[in-house]
Amino acid sequence: MNIVGSNGKSINIIQATGNMFATGAVFAAEEVSEGAKNDPALAMRLAASPMSDALLEKVGQPIKDTFDSAIVPVVRGGILALNVLKASQTWKDPAAHSYEKYLDVGRVAFDLVGFAGSVAAVAFPKYAGLGNALTATSYAVDVVSHSIRSFNHLGKRQVVWHTKLAAVKELQEKQKTEATNQEEQNPSPPLSEPQKNVEFSLKGPSSAVAAILRGENQAEMSMSAKFAAPR
Repeated sequence: MNIVGSNGKSINIIQATGNMFATGAVFAAEEVSEGAKNDPALAMRLAASPMSDALLEKVGQPIKDTFDSAIVPVVRGGILALNVLKASQTWKDPAAHSYEKYLDVGRVAFDLVGFAGSVAAVAFPKYAGLGNALTATSYAVDVVSHSIRSFNHLGKRQVVWHTKLAAVKELQEKQKTEATNQEEQNPSPPLSEPQKNVEFSLKGPSSAVAAILRGENQAEMSMSAKFAAPR
């Protein structure tokens, strides 16, 4: 199914729609990947939550209860490892600001507190209260940490989006200019020859035919007829 655009060219609706969805899918996949690189700990959390629900869907309640208590130190350990990796990358990045480096160090410190508290709550029941308090503190810090990283990431991606949009706009303007120049250099032939104007005088059949055969061209067509008055 085709439509004619404003430039006179035919556009395939199905193909255009497919290209739009493909571009959107690539854009979404790229942004998800960049988001995971920016905050791998948050990416792991978002992936682990639905995965845990799917894995425990058909198991018994005792296993679920044990899982709920065991999963906390496992998650805290994973968050600690990912934030250590992220902090290492930040310190090696020459473009990173000083506050970003120190924030990453602070995240690792509170991750250690949370991991120790979660292990104490499971392994040492008499320290469960202290362990839970330390774990809750680390979760509170996580909320602030993920928020700061998300806002910083959105600001950086906004710059990237503006740069890409400007490049696309510049390319479109360049293509439009090239198409206009090409049309000016190679104009389309006229659909029909202009009508020739013939000037003749109706003094008789032979004079009119002769004028047409000569193809006399004038700016304006004039015709004069002389008839003998009837007597």
